[in-house]
Amino acid sequence: MQIPILENKTIWLLGNSSPIAYLDTQDAAVSIVKNLKDLEPGAKTMALIGKKFWTSEEIVALCERLSGKTAKVLYIPAIALSILSRFFRLFEFTWNISDRLQFSELSAGNSQFNKLPPEIEWVNERLGLENYLQEYFGKIMKKLKETNYQQSQNNEISFL
Repeated sequence: MQIPILENKTIWLLGNSSPIAYLDTQDAAVSIVKNLKDLEPGAKTMALIGKKFWTSEEIVALCERLSGKTAKVLYIPAIALSILSRFFRLFEFTWNISDRLQFSELSAGNSQFNKLPPEIEWVNERLGLENYLQEYFGKIMKKLKETNYQQSQNNEISFL
């Protein structure tokens, strides 16, 4: 969502998506390694979740605040993404697209993944989504200043 906001492009959101607890991949890796010895033998799953559940609208609002720009948001019904996913499943060369669209089923709240196993014990501090995005926008804006960008008449970012 960050790049489309910076580039003044439209963001497509599901009309009725469930909140998601995002987790930094480095936090997940560290936690898995530290908790491997404590897992019950034969255990196949463990819940790795972020600190807070975020709705798409909250993430857009956070990105707007951090970037200082207003996002263009359009909503698409979950059923439309489901139909598109099934259509793209018909052709082998579009299976990747279909797989990506199936994520909408998770975020629409109609899946078995809403029933998570007990959360693991966190032995390290997790990086929250807000801190992650602050760091991300800080790096992007620093890079833009270093590369001497200009904003054109239509507010698109163009590099010199």
